[in-house]
Amino acid sequence: MRRIPIFLFMAVLALCSRLDAQIEVSASINNSVIALNEQAEVRVTVSGNAKSISEPVVPAIDNFQIAGSGRSQNISIVNGSMTSSFVYSYILYPKKTGDFVIPPFTVNYRNTRYSTEPLNIKVVKEKEYNLGAPSAGTAPGAPPEMYVEQDLDLPQAYVGQQVTYVFKFYRRVNLVSNPSFEAPDFKGFIKEDLPPNKTYRANIKGMQYMVTEVRFALFPISSGDYVIPQARLIVTVEDVFSADDFFSRFFSEGKKKALTTSPLEVHIKPLPEEGRPSGFSGAVGEYDVKISLDKQTVKQGEPVTLSVDIEGVGDPKTIKA
Repeated sequence: MRRIPIFLFMAVLALCSRLDAQIEVSASINNSVIALNEQAEVRVTVSGNAKSISEPVVPAIDNFQIAGSGRSQNISIVNGSMTSSFVYSYILYPKKTGDFVIPPFTVNYRNTRYSTEPLNIKVVKEKEYNLGAPSAGTAPGAPPEMYVEQDLDLPQAYVGQQVTYVFKFYRRVNLVSNPSFEAPDFKGFIKEDLPPNKTYRANIKGMQYMVTEVRFALFPISSGDYVIPQARLIVTVEDVFSADDFFSRFFSEGKKKALTTSPLEVHIKPLPEEGRPSGFSGAVGEYDVKISLDKQTVKQGEPVTLSVDIEGVGDPKTIKA
């Protein structure tokens, strides 16, 4: 019976210690000035002697798309006192140019609401990368370590005519894991894959890049002017600056980064009425038609197989029997 008050007293002390737990919440941005075809990373850091923290409440950010890119946690114990640090990363994709304010992120912890300070960001017109000769250090204008681009083989085409879309990923750094490709919305087109994807080396004005290509065949459904929006690639690279010791770097899952392309414009023309063949079924393209027999000499009553092979560039679904 004498042990009961001692255990109760220890439990009360532990409860008071947990109630004294305090946290600090802050937000930072990696670049306060970005181009329209770039992105910014916002990091929300929650630090203190708490063992677990709920995710921050993300505010509504006008004129931006926002996507979470991961969470990391560091724990340090000094003189028996434990301190935890939770870092939540978010990628911002601008929709227009101008000066904007990122509202506070909030964290709810033990019935208390903690908020970050607002952040300022400026979005300027789209940036054109200067892929010049290699230069020492990281001086402005140096070729990027990674970038992406998209292109079409034809600036204009007829309805039903194949347009080849090519996405290219250039890099001269090592990746922690396979990237995640988010293709644009090909509204107004029928999309067909053109495998396999290609990876090769390329020398671009003195810089060696690994290049990966993804190709699609696009078939326009109707005439008009179309815009193919940005394509996006999420990559994970080693985050050597966020860790200050070997164990943090060893267990780090890397730093995620989003790469985006510029939009594309394409003009689709209607099919001409003049010269249209009778019985036209909608097949548009360049085709070769060949016929062949499996036997040249047969006896009466024996079957013969006649094959019709159609090869070329176009949508095979529009070819009738």
